[in-house]
Amino acid sequence: MKRTLGGFQKKPWLESVVVSSSPKKAKDTTKAKLHIGDQQSMQKLAKSLATTVWEQKSCKPMKSSVLIHSADGPIWCLVISEPKSESINEIPASYYAQARDRVGQCLAELTGYAGKTHLEIKVHGFKKHRDQIIGGACVGLELASYQYKNSESHQDKLPSSVFMEDTKSEILDHAWQGWGTNLARHLVNLPANILHPKSYAKMTEDLFKSQASVKINILTQKEILKNGLNLLANVGQAAEHTSRLIHLKYRPKQAKNKTKILVGKGITFDSGGLDVKPAQFMRLMKKDMGGSATAIGAFAQAVFSKTKLNIDCFLAVAENAVSANAFRPGDIITAGNGKTVEIDNTDAEGRLVLADALYYAQKTIKAKDRGPLFVFATLTGAMRVAVGLDFAGHFSSNDKTASKLWNSSVATQDLIWRLPLYQPYFRSLQSSFADFANSGSRYGGGITAALFLQQFIEKETDWSHFDFMAYQSSSKGALRGEGGNGQLVQLMSHYFRESVVS
Repeated sequence: MKRTLGGFQKKPWLESVVVSSSPKKAKDTTKAKLHIGDQQSMQKLAKSLATTVWEQKSCKPMKSSVLIHSADGPIWCLVISEPKSESINEIPASYYAQARDRVGQCLAELTGYAGKTHLEIKVHGFKKHRDQIIGGACVGLELASYQYKNSESHQDKLPSSVFMEDTKSEILDHAWQGWGTNLARHLVNLPANILHPKSYAKMTEDLFKSQASVKINILTQKEILKNGLNLLANVGQAAEHTSRLIHLKYRPKQAKNKTKILVGKGITFDSGGLDVKPAQFMRLMKKDMGGSATAIGAFAQAVFSKTKLNIDCFLAVAENAVSANAFRPGDIITAGNGKTVEIDNTDAEGRLVLADALYYAQKTIKAKDRGPLFVFATLTGAMRVAVGLDFAGHFSSNDKTASKLWNSSVATQDLIWRLPLYQPYFRSLQSSFADFANSGSRYGGGITAALFLQQFIEKETDWSHFDFMAYQSSSKGALRGEGGNGQLVQLMSHYFRESVVS
């Protein structure tokens, strides 16, 4: 796999390895089996398969998983427990999340076996929750199949065939969700010398050019200025490759819903601008386009899995660089919606590009055709302090939409936590010279950033904003190694699926 989006596989890994029947044991092939069930059934199975004293002891009691070594290859018995909680403050791992993470971990272990491998997965019981467990298993396999570094050699270590009792179409329906998450991860992992506004636009075109249901419109710096999107233009004007606004429009046949809108922050590298970041805070700033990666990952998953929903995606793409023509603290810039913004800090640039993207998205999609609007951004360090790295801070103008998103968060363990759009905090953005400033007090920074964005939201728009990390420093569950984690793609995929059902 080349380290460009052009080298990223345009289909799930499972599509090329899923087989319709279990192959016979071949010479020099490791045949691995993975059993999934409740504690009682897995403990009974593991005891019957155990051949050594150590393996027998590991079954007493059996809480999560046991690895049995057989002549043909490894056998994993994975315990999936019923999610239980006594309050909203307890978020137990769902059936889906348990299967995803444990199956993904098993695949990672299986890559350590020499030679060709075949993997069989069997779910015991769980008739009511089988689809969630199979879905999690498929996504876990897909997530664990991705690796940025040494990707070609990693692919060679993966199983050459995978057998599950479900149909291939059912398996791939779930696998696309993992693929969309991997797409977001891959985009975040690309360095800024490869992924910049110009190449990002080209990669997006290449990804969707074969999809008749998708229309693509890309605004260059000249067209951005022509549309009055001066905030977006100013943020990117100091870079070698100036700003782009990427608009993707998905209109599948038979979709009748009001258009769901995804808006993503795409700062391909953030130096901080003239308010330059310290070196230690600049090191990972290739990931500052993580919001756009989530937006395009969720959008692509919907497109390639042929989800029957009308969806538009807007990516505000720029590099916040330093040069003689960089925008400055104290500058006053007129946004697309006519409001004036005083630049208090050039390192609060993400909200600026999003502001113009929000205006343009609502201008493009009229209120009568507009469904919920979702904003994705690696926006504030304050939010990381508030909720940590696992959660995305969540703001919403609509309780019903917020409830649906929370349900999808719990189902996928793609975690969000709702915070208030507390209007009194907006006073910290007051300006003596413009309608408001782009930053202010360091207290409640995540909330004030959301309130800034709210100034560019029309009253009738049902909108939600997510502020998150998009990156992990080490392996977690099915996600292996350091890098982009595709945060919120699984949540949005589940939300889209539930939207079609309802």
